[in-house]
Amino acid sequence: YQALYNNTTVYQNTAIGYGSLNANTTGYSNVAIGHIALSTNTTGYQNASFGQYSLATCSTGYSNTALGQAAMNALTTGNSNTAVGQNAGVGITTGINNVVVGAGANVSAAGAANQIVLGQGVGGFGDSRLTFGSSAGKIYSSTFTTATVTWTQSSDERLKQDIQDTYLGLDFINEIRPVTFRWKPTNEIPEELYNYHKEVNDRDTETIQRSEEHT
Repeated sequence: YQALYNNTTVYQNTAIGYGSLNANTTGYSNVAIGHIALSTNTTGYQNASFGQYSLATCSTGYSNTALGQAAMNALTTGNSNTAVGQNAGVGITTGINNVVVGAGANVSAAGAANQIVLGQGVGGFGDSRLTFGSSAGKIYSSTFTTATVTWTQSSDERLKQDIQDTYLGLDFINEIRPVTFRWKPTNEIPEELYNYHKEVNDRDTETIQRSEEHT
């Protein structure tokens, strides 16, 4: 009922479900499956919405993919976002280039950008970061904009119980052996290892030999 009700002259839209793509006028190449899916979209294009209320308030946003009941249901003008799971990405409104996977998983802000969030109920730590875990605890990376990415694990006392002193002390810390290393080139990887590929290793060996001959 009233699927694609206001569509005018555009093409390649698919709407299945009560009110799906109801307000669409000139948006093209959209797919909406589910009750009220993409119901307020007007000119947004290349969106894919699967699930009741998914992308329900999207108006001009484009290239978004929502899979799950109410997934990204608050998005309005955001672009190139992906949300998978019930209520996944419900905090995104104008955000761009975010990936959210997991029921209740969400970004850190309505205008979030380049966040990757994985896990049930986990909240993103910030833009250009990967966050994964659950509502009880998470691990997140440093920003993708730097050459070196480091990882941090949340350690909030409010999330813990049965806290006790451990027997591990300075003696244990002194046994830790920090090292630096470089990865071996593929032609030096032993054949018995799982990531050994004969064709690649032979090719790399030939390349090195030719290089040595020229030098």
